[in-house]
Amino acid sequence: MNKSGIDQQALATLFSQASQEKGDQLKQTVSDETVHALKGRKLNQQNIRQVLKIITKAVSGAATQDSGASAPARQQALLDGALQGMDEGLLQAAHASHQALQQFVDQGVSLEDTPLKALIDELQATEQVLLEAVGAAAPKDLEAPWMQALASLKNRGTESGAFATQAVAKLLAQASSGAEAQRTEHPMLESYATLASGVLIGMNAGRRPVPMLAR
Repeated sequence: MNKSGIDQQALATLFSQASQEKGDQLKQTVSDETVHALKGRKLNQQNIRQVLKIITKAVSGAATQDSGASAPARQQALLDGALQGMDEGLLQAAHASHQALQQFVDQGVSLEDTPLKALIDELQATEQVLLEAVGAAAPKDLEAPWMQALASLKNRGTESGAFATQAVAKLLAQASSGAEAQRTEHPMLESYATLASGVLIGMNAGRRPVPMLAR
């Protein structure tokens, strides 16, 4: 287990097993683990990048466990499915971030308040964060298949990115039409990451805990 509190080898084994099952089991498993990892920390861009990089390394570990003549095709399928899973997990995080930001906008916080604008910009960058974090964590020996998976996802467009774009447009429209926008104290906005994390936990209440996470 590394300092992040996530056992990458345990995750790699889990992903490898899931990739051998039918249907979308791998995608669902990666999505679940992404969400569970994010639930264990404040929901901000730095932590999201860290979690995505850890998941990417664990997926890469699972891919390298495969061997044989048809291994490259199976590895590509694993990376493609895992990337879709990370996108699904990040979609839930984007929903949580939007709900948290919505509370500030509903309270009349002005977009002239730099911290709020910065947080909205972070939500807008959801797809970029996913693509950059995974690309940065891809190991050299799997760089080509990871880049292929990323290019394919980028061409299709991510679900998390599409939602974030719509959510930001809605927030901006609501904020600009607000009758009496108020500036707020920075400490209030600094509670955003904790608030968003709480929303994400609430969205996933009752789902199984993950032993790989430090508590």
